[in-house]
Amino acid sequence: MRYIFDSMQQFHLIIQEIRPILTKFKIPIIGIYGLFLIGSGLLLFLFGKSESYLMINRFHHPYLDVLFKYITHLGDGAWFAILAVLFAWRKRLAVFWYFVGAGVLTGLVTYLFKHYLFDFEPRPGMVFRYAETLHLVDGMRLATWNSFPSGHTCSAFVYATLLIWLAKSSSAQYLYLSLAILVGMSRVYLSQHFVRDILVGSMLGIGIAIASLYIVNKLYAFTQKRKQ
Repeated sequence: MRYIFDSMQQFHLIIQEIRPILTKFKIPIIGIYGLFLIGSGLLLFLFGKSESYLMINRFHHPYLDVLFKYITHLGDGAWFAILAVLFAWRKRLAVFWYFVGAGVLTGLVTYLFKHYLFDFEPRPGMVFRYAETLHLVDGMRLATWNSFPSGHTCSAFVYATLLIWLAKSSSAQYLYLSLAILVGMSRVYLSQHFVRDILVGSMLGIGIAIASLYIVNKLYAFTQKRKQ
């Protein structure tokens, strides 16, 4: 009982410490992401993992094929290095470490999920490999295993969360969130993931970004005290 009480106290202290981080996320941004969560959750609740994917697969268009084929690359892991180097070049070292820390955490978390907790989880390309009516986008190689969660969606929401936290412009914040949501949608549209995968991937991405902000800020505060 004492252990539970101490754990709750510790959790409360952590919440108090990350509150300054959370207050920088505006209500409209939270609301838009909430709509994405609710919409994805309703699809899963009403139709299940497989049928929700098939419903989305039925709605396709040549313009969407091109859009999602390229926008999905905004969830590539290489952007951690690109953004980190960009901010280092601009002499924003704290932000450099935000992206480095987030990149390491994202790699560890997604590897743990994909290769240990949910190893060999089949993707749509494997589950529906004999289906003849699926719409597949030309030039996209279908992955077959390690579906859960979506690594691209997780990375995209890490980038979006960090950039939203740093951005001063509301329009930039909406842009970052919209791009992250489109990356998630692209993973289902391109038959790489199920809705469940992108839903959990988005939540993991936000959590990883906040954890990175918290850890780096704590380390910076600690080093500043050491210098005094």
